Amino acid sequence: MFLGIQTTADASILSRTRDVELMSEAPGSRITVDAMWGRLSASTTMQVPYKPAVNVQAVLVDDEVDATTKRLRIVCAMTDEDHSPRVGSGKCFAKVTATDGTAATGTCSATRNGIPCEITIAISESVLRNQDLSVFYGLNDSYTSVIQRTSKAHATATVAEATYIMSGYDQPRDNFVVTLPSRGLYPGETFDVKVSVRASETVALAKFAIDISNSSAVIDFVSVPVTEHLSLIHI
Repeated sequence: MFLGIQTTADASILSRTRDVELMSEAPGSRITVDAMWGRLSASTTMQVPYKPAVNVQAVLVDDEVDATTKRLRIVCAMTDEDHSPRVGSGKCFAKVTATDGTAATGTCSATRNGIPCEITIAISESVLRNQDLSVFYGLNDSYTSVIQRTSKAHATATVAEATYIMSGYDQPRDNFVVTLPSRGLYPGETFDVKVSVRASETVALAKFAIDISNSSAVIDFVSVPVTEHLSLIHI
């Protein structure tokens, strides 16, 4: 009997051993394995199992927060032990901490399709006082990692005016006050312009005009109607 180099004879049983190498496929993929020995053959289909997330990276979406948004968005990308984003389970935990110590938290869950998840954390108006917001994150509520850059929580118009007056300037009176968004705006984003009348006596009628001719290259009017939101009397 002739035996090949990878063939062994054990008593009366003849056996042949071969190592099988499978190409790496993404979790959730179905693969077919075929085996043949002479006239004998076999085939089976298997699914690559999903594994839990063991790594997470977070990115801060919003560099600034103001009274028009009052939220901070964080995007989390989780991967398994093989660095595949198609994980079977896992959560991203995020905590936003302001300079004054105020904190808020949020979570999002991993998806099997490998798409990063997004956390939206509401920012209370009391935090909008020109503070820096730091973001800590992790795979549990230990928040072991930190995003290196911070977000700016701009002051509300009320806080900004109070700070202005406390700095020694006169309170606006008998004039118009225009309030614009404090944060940077995205291309194509719309915003409202708030015009307030500050008078020492009751105002029966007031007229104003907004001229953007010097900025027509960067902004456009998208809505002309004026809506009255609130009437106040300053004495």
